[in-house]
Amino acid sequence: MYFRTRNRSGDIAFRLVTYLFLTHVGRIIMGSAFLIGGLIYGFNSHTISYQSINLVHFQLYSSQRDVKYYLRDTSTGLIYTANLTDFSTYFSEQDIAQSQLALIYDDSSQSVTMPLVDGSSLTGTGHQILKLTILGQQDNASNSFETYQYQSHPQSYFENHWGVASILVGIGACILLATLLIYLIARQHNPAENPQLSTEEVEQAYRKQTRDAWRLGMDSRGPIDFKKLTR
Repeated sequence: MYFRTRNRSGDIAFRLVTYLFLTHVGRIIMGSAFLIGGLIYGFNSHTISYQSINLVHFQLYSSQRDVKYYLRDTSTGLIYTANLTDFSTYFSEQDIAQSQLALIYDDSSQSVTMPLVDGSSLTGTGHQILKLTILGQQDNASNSFETYQYQSHPQSYFENHWGVASILVGIGACILLATLLIYLIARQHNPAENPQLSTEEVEQAYRKQTRDAWRLGMDSRGPIDFKKLTR
């Protein structure tokens, strides 16, 4: 006899989707997530600034796993990172190892930690290289390598996230508004089972009971419970 194994991850995902779309609380959570996430992403818009430097004395490290070159300035200790997959043209270690370089890099800093062969690690503050130029005699450019980002934005620019953020905020607002409308419609079509009675209705029920107490006492339903009426 064979038993069919249940896909627990699929079952959990189905329950989660059902909860988010078919319950008021789920829609509120989902709408709030879109709304707050969009605002955070939008306010994260910032200016990307470029800086330049001529690099004469540096130590070169390479990472085969990440396809990166790390150039550590021996005078300042700063590390400049070249991610080869970001460049439109490939260059090797031999091309830059013994050369004087001119770099254009992203001014925003990042933490660098790279394990070395001898068991130690290269750590420090780094910057992403956007353009690398090999200088020849009299500092003339002999060869240049540019990233796709630099080719698209050769100058400092403002990275605006509000285009995507406004869509996320709009989706979140629509979900929350739809949840409110669904709740109001449901309230209209499904009134409370025990609505509160006005004082006049309670008095009328009391007079009716005292006026015909014997009949109400014989009724199988019993007399009216005024405590329930006034809740």
